[in-house]
Amino acid sequence: MRVYMAVLVAVMLGLGGAAGWAYPTLGGATGLVTLPTAEVVPAGAVDLAVDYQEVDIGAKALGGSLGMYGEAEMLPIRAVAGVGENAEVWAAYNKVKVDPGGEDLKMWNVGGKYMIAHEEKDSASAAIGLSYGKIDNGDDARVTTIFVVVSKSLGFGGGAGVASAKAHLGAIWMNFDSPISEELSRPFVGLEFTGENGSILAVEYRKRASGIDVDTPFAAVLRYPVGGTKPLWLEVGTTNAALGGIGLDEDDVFFGLCYRFGGAAGAAAGRAPTQPWDY
Repeated sequence: MRVYMAVLVAVMLGLGGAAGWAYPTLGGATGLVTLPTAEVVPAGAVDLAVDYQEVDIGAKALGGSLGMYGEAEMLPIRAVAGVGENAEVWAAYNKVKVDPGGEDLKMWNVGGKYMIAHEEKDSASAAIGLSYGKIDNGDDARVTTIFVVVSKSLGFGGGAGVASAKAHLGAIWMNFDSPISEELSRPFVGLEFTGENGSILAVEYRKRASGIDVDTPFAAVLRYPVGGTKPLWLEVGTTNAALGGIGLDEDDVFFGLCYRFGGAAGAAAGRAPTQPWDY
């Protein structure tokens, strides 16, 4: 599956540049697939997103602390609101239905992101974020996350036949309270390619944390605007990190949609809308 997404990168390089979209990750904050970028939802706008994924939860997930394994269905639901010109807040909920005979797992978190630099005025965009949540599979495990990320447009794009692109570099710290009692602090990177029709291809990679990740967390997604003058997007992708950002041993396909209520759409707060899907 990772090879197929690499091929899609090459395809996207043949498309013209256009505006992007600050899309909610599977965990809540706007960004790539599970990892954030420096963009935020525009002021006055609310993004509502839902996805579906079937995953294989191995017994080694989170160092075996979950005490569960088997096939699972996940339905992450997220709401993200723009606050002022530089910030967003979100709430996310995911009920993981485990089969056969496993105990369902519930995850939720709330958080916020604040932009401390804008590429329109500075050399790059930068943001910091914080979230708090719980993983509940009979015993509540609190999860605290802090991240910092820098996003930068690459030095090409805007011409016919050339895609626009943006790179993201950050670091994330996660603390899993008892009974999981694990902690990670790792760097991550990501790339976004945007076509003239507004479609976006994004890929992300985080360094593996032994004792927490079964395999290196990786994700790729293709997003496409389908609403015409309405801000509706569809996405399809693959990741092994949809379970709270933890790298499992298999990549699985996910798909979903996002709708924006109010405000002007766009990749970052403060940019005037220029395309039909920007409203």
